[in-house]
Amino acid sequence: MQIRTEKISQIAFSLIKGMGPRAFRLIMQDFHNVSEIYDLPEAKLKEFIPRESIRKQVLNRNSFERAELEYEYCLKHGIDVLFFQDRTYPQRLNFYEASPCVLYFKGESDLNKQRVVSIVGTRDPSEHGKVACARVVKDLAKYDCLVVSGLAYGIDVTAHKASLSNNLKTIGVTAHGLDQLYPNDHLDIAKKMIMQGGLLTEYPTGTEMIPKLFPTRNRIVAAMSDAVIVIESARKGGSLITAEFANEYGKDVFAIPGRPTDKRSEGCNLLIKSHKAHLYDSIKDLEYITRWNSAPSVLQGSLFEELSEEELQIVNFVRYQPKVHVDIINQHLEKQAGELSALILNLELKGILKSLPGKRYICT
Repeated sequence: MQIRTEKISQIAFSLIKGMGPRAFRLIMQDFHNVSEIYDLPEAKLKEFIPRESIRKQVLNRNSFERAELEYEYCLKHGIDVLFFQDRTYPQRLNFYEASPCVLYFKGESDLNKQRVVSIVGTRDPSEHGKVACARVVKDLAKYDCLVVSGLAYGIDVTAHKASLSNNLKTIGVTAHGLDQLYPNDHLDIAKKMIMQGGLLTEYPTGTEMIPKLFPTRNRIVAAMSDAVIVIESARKGGSLITAEFANEYGKDVFAIPGRPTDKRSEGCNLLIKSHKAHLYDSIKDLEYITRWNSAPSVLQGSLFEELSEEELQIVNFVRYQPKVHVDIINQHLEKQAGELSALILNLELKGILKSLPGKRYICT
């Protein structure tokens, strides 16, 4: 009963009009459970939620009835409600405060696998593009990656199908609720993905697919991965939006080049030309840039015992965020620049962190 109450409270709070993920996360810094917020008297609630329009929605429990219906639907259809404080929530998303606080997931997969790669591209690929996509996925199989894409026509669904064929789990991030599927032509492949991966969305049931939701969906595709690979893309489109998000988040972006006269390759060529993507020719390129071909880092227990709590925070963050930029570390830990620099330097001297060009860091 307590779990049910908390899950409904989480959904209800996420449905409040005007309540963005940044504000939601900020408020939760002072509470263990969302249900605690709903139990506060108005005078106390005002301390945490100064905005009257949002406070009234909490006091009146405006979204509770809708949240109860949503939770009942999820229970009936095997959909997990993932809260950002849950272990099962994709932790890579928690590095960015604009990430959704509630996600809906239907499937069988660990969303926090050691290696996650997103593959995106045109909805109208050439045969060469489809073959290239299948080759990329086949090469990823030896690393047991989780492959993420948007379940759209073209490269997206090709990546999903290739993942299933190579026994890789694959996640389709949708721009609508899980009571429907777009495009409907991919229903059969989606059913297979649920058994070998899953479907993930930030949108509750009843959310119809509309074009403006695709860019917000793309930010999740970028944020929950370690690397993004673009396979055939025009100069404008969703793939380049995903690549932009990935660059903003400090991810490694790769693009497969094509002929200058090929419209489908203009976007990939532009990404490489503008230094927003590494050229992808083979899996060796990804191995080299991501350091996957290096021996896995092993941090001895004795080293952990010697670290301060703040140093441990940095190490645990960098371990799950390969080649992370110092600004991203700062955003996550909210330290003064001088204080953060001193902590990082100390970890470098201990041989735990290593600096890379561009003010990026990795665990050794």
